Amino acid sequence: MNNTLSGLFLLIATVITIVFAYYITIIIGKKTNKLMKGRYTQVLERTMIGLNISITLVKINKKIYIIALQGKTIKLLDAIDESEWSFLTTGNENSFEINNRINNLFKNRLFKK
Repeated sequence: MNNTLSGLFLLIATVITIVFAYYITIIIGKKTNKLMKGRYTQVLERTMIGLNISITLVKINKKIYIIALQGKTIKLLDAIDESEWSFLTTGNENSFEINNRINNLFKNRLFKK
């Protein structure tokens, strides 16, 4: 009986700790998003490619910059006007159509150069 009671107490304590950690993570995430938003700059997306490489979309004023970060090196990959990027904010399309439109946009921009 005593062994079952201590096991139940341990299970309840574990569940409470997990729920507490979940809500603290949500609060920290919201605070971080507020810190990352500036008046004129905004980080739209960040994707880790490898252990030390990431691609970041940064919106500055009316332009969206695609930059690659590798260690201490930053490279500008492309800059896109906000008007070309505005089709993503509609929300009426599924992710497959959005991916196709993004791929077509980048193909057109690469082959123009």
